[in-house]
Amino acid sequence: MNLNDLSKTVITSSSECSKECRNILLKVALSINQFPNQDRVKVIDKISSDHNIPKHKVLELLGIYLAIVQLFVESSDKEFNARLIELGFSNEFVADLPLVSNRSKVVETILNARRGEFCKLVSLKWRIDISLTHSVLSKKIPTSVILCLQLKNGRKYTINVNIRTFHKLRYNVALILKEVANLKLNQQVNK
Repeated sequence: MNLNDLSKTVITSSSECSKECRNILLKVALSINQFPNQDRVKVIDKISSDHNIPKHKVLELLGIYLAIVQLFVESSDKEFNARLIELGFSNEFVADLPLVSNRSKVVETILNARRGEFCKLVSLKWRIDISLTHSVLSKKIPTSVILCLQLKNGRKYTINVNIRTFHKLRYNVALILKEVANLKLNQQVNK
């Protein structure tokens, strides 16, 4: 679900849930990010019955919270709060979200859950996305590098990176490979 596509009525209705219900939905959204393959039908049914919300509405709200968590991971605290308020969420709703105060724990938990996936890399392909149109347009549309990762479990990820970030990544990978080679050399010398 894309937060930009939400209507004001959907945003308002998501803010009207009780604080307890919002916290439960947020916990479920966080657990989906940690363990995406788990079955949560019983949890959704329980939320629906406990809070007297139709099941389709619970699923819609859960989609909103998943998008909020995604936005949180991708942005800084200021950007996150400003973006939610810009979309129409109330200041109270944004202030009640416990994400910002627990940023490092939330991000670390999500990343730790996904680290195992990236240990199973099958292929990594990259290409440069260059705009060959008018010079005025090329200044507004910067050149970027597109990385395509394929994992053993069949999942594919596409990451769009600007040139500066790509060079930092390339430099740091080369530095790590050099350090690993030096460690191997030192181990052979010490034997």
